[in-house]
Amino acid sequence: MFRVVLYAMAALSSPALAQVPTYPPANTAALAAQASAAQTKADAAQTKADAAQARADAAVAAIPLPAIAPPLTDTMGGAIGTDTTRFALATHKHPRITDTQIVTTVTGGTFSGTYPAGFFSIPPTVDLSWVNKGVLPMTCELTADPTVNGYQGRCSTLSIASILAAGAGVKVHVVTLPTTVP
Repeated sequence: MFRVVLYAMAALSSPALAQVPTYPPANTAALAAQASAAQTKADAAQTKADAAQARADAAVAAIPLPAIAPPLTDTMGGAIGTDTTRFALATHKHPRITDTQIVTTVTGGTFSGTYPAGFFSIPPTVDLSWVNKGVLPMTCELTADPTVNGYQGRCSTLSIASILAAGAGVKVHVVTLPTTVP
C-alpha cells in the first residue's frame, strides 16, 4: 500500500500536470473562424444545390402535358393557338365542321335527315344536289329552314308542262356547313 501512495504523489508532481488546459482554450477565435468557414462553404453548396433543383423544376414545368379536351373544330385559315402548356396526341381527331349525307327520297319526292346530337349550335347552311344524273332534269330544295337538329326537303322533276314530284328513290347529296355569324 505504501508504494501506491508514492507513485500517486510522484504523478502529481510531474511537469505534465502543470500544463492542464484551461477552458475555453486560448485559440477559440481560430476555431470559430474555421467553423464559420466550414458553415459558409456548406451554405454555398446548399445554395448551389437549391439553384440546380430550381432549374430542374423549371425545366420539368416547361414540358407540355397532353390535351385534356377534344381539339377545337377546324376553322377557315386555321390558327396556331396560344396554350403552350398542352400538346395534342398523335391520334387526336378534330371534330368536323361540315356534315355530308346522301339521302333517298320517299314517295312524293320528299327527304329528310338529322345531324349528330350537338353537331350545330345554330341552324346551318344546307347545299343540295341530286345524284341520279340519268333521270329527267330535277331540282331539290328545302321545304323548311334547317334547324340545329336536321332538315327536310323535296325534289321535283321539270317538264315542259309542269313541275312533278320526283317520286321515291332519288338520291340527294346534302352538304351542311356551319353558318358564319358576322
